[in-house]
Amino acid sequence: MKRKIVFKTALGIAIILAAIYSMVFMTKIFVVEDCTILPSEKPIDDFLISESVLGKNIFLLEAEKIEKEIEDDPTIKYASLRRNLPDSITIEIVPREKIIQVEYMNGAIGISSDGYVMGFETFEASDSQDGYLLVKGFEFKRFEINSILETEDYELLENIIMLAKFLKSDIEVSTDFVYIDGDKLILQIHKDFIVDFGPLDEPIENKLVKMKLILQDLSIKNINRGIINMRYGNSPVYYPIQ
Repeated sequence: MKRKIVFKTALGIAIILAAIYSMVFMTKIFVVEDCTILPSEKPIDDFLISESVLGKNIFLLEAEKIEKEIEDDPTIKYASLRRNLPDSITIEIVPREKIIQVEYMNGAIGISSDGYVMGFETFEASDSQDGYLLVKGFEFKRFEINSILETEDYELLENIIMLAKFLKSDIEVSTDFVYIDGDKLILQIHKDFIVDFGPLDEPIENKLVKMKLILQDLSIKNINRGIINMRYGNSPVYYPIQ
């Protein structure tokens, strides 16, 4: 009697499991029909979505593999796949923002705000800098797309990126380029207006705040040429150009 009960119980569990398995894997209930990308303005390769996501069973999706394939795009910093039962998924994207262009041979290497290489473009292929700060004279070992730019002076790279962010968000002024002269960092706003930051033995933040105040004062006075010498820490000096 006891054996019959055990057998019937095991049989019942097996039938239930078989029914669940059939419903999950043998029907189209859990087949992915819709994929939402957030933010919507950030496109993802249609081929990747159609091959790896759409038409696949939602439980059999290899989330980590799909996320990694998406992150192979240098313009994408992070991707996260979320299942929405029964038949849709959401892929959330954190885009990577290009912030500077490092001059190299006959073009420039696009660098993101976190120091990653986003690509190389010849100057002939681009009519302008597209609003990105051009960096001249920066020494690096090698570059590989979707990897951090290899250099012996990451502190200088961080300071240049910080300068570019500051110019973009805090100061409404267009600039020609920034260049490295020995151990000094020099910003050329235009050919008759430069900011000499001097050696960067410490983070550039304090000098940026002082530069902004000086530029605001000069703007009020309608002065748009000269040299702002910031080599001496807390004592910046402005020199007019005749």
